[in-house]
Amino acid sequence: NIILIALRGNLKSIGSTTSASTEAEPEVDHLTTSEVTSNGFKLSWTTDDNPFDYFNVRVRDSKKEFPPLDYTLSGDLRTTDIQGLQDGTEYEISLVGVTNGRQSQPINTIAITGVGAPRGL
Repeated sequence: NIILIALRGNLKSIGSTTSASTEAEPEVDHLTTSEVTSNGFKLSWTTDDNPFDYFNVRVRDSKKEFPPLDYTLSGDLRTTDIQGLQDGTEYEISLVGVTNGRQSQPINTIAITGVGAPRGL
C-alpha cells in the first residue's frame, strides 16, 4: 500500500491510500547471428519465461548509407531469417521484446554479410 499525505506548515492532510505492484521488466538476451550469407543471416535470441506479444527488430548498415529495416515479429519466435541485405556490409541489429505494453531493454549485435561472387567478369 502507498499512503500520500500533504504537509503545509503545521497542517497535515488526511492520508490517501492506494495499492500498487511492481512487475519485472521483460527480458531478452543473447542476440546472435549465424548462417551468414552475402545477403542475410539468421538472427536468434533468448528470453525469460514470460510470454511476449511481439518483438521489434531494427537492422541498419553501420555507415547509415541505407534506410533502416524494421521488422515486427510474433512473440512466439526466438529466431528469424533476415534477407535482402547488401553483400560485404556491416549491420547493427537491435531487438526489443514487448509484453503487456512494456518493452524490454534493447539488445544489440553486429553482423557482416559475406562477399558475393564477382560481377561483370
